[in-house]
Amino acid sequence: MTPTATPSVIPDDVRTFAAEQGAADYLEPVLDLARQCFPGAPLHVFLEEDMEIAGWWFIVVEVDVTGWDTGRIAAAYDRWTPAFVDFCPPAVRECFVLGWR
Repeated sequence: MTPTATPSVIPDDVRTFAAEQGAADYLEPVLDLARQCFPGAPLHVFLEEDMEIAGWWFIVVEVDVTGWDTGRIAAAYDRWTPAFVDFCPPAVRECFVLGWR
């Protein structure tokens, strides 16, 4: 996978968090994976704290699937899940959450 994410797409706080969690080398490739699995969907990357566990933060890779039908979303998600699991070690996976709107 060749990283294509530009620095302006990834906020500084996300980069800092990824570095602190040992996930910095995976950040841009995970975004590339999202682009491959959800082609044409705009991405938004941000940090979010878990609503139930205080102090538990993660990087949200949000894809905008506005206008996509359920089958297309499901197919993209079915590509994402095994590729993400194969690519990222468990400790790194814990740093990321896929979201969509």
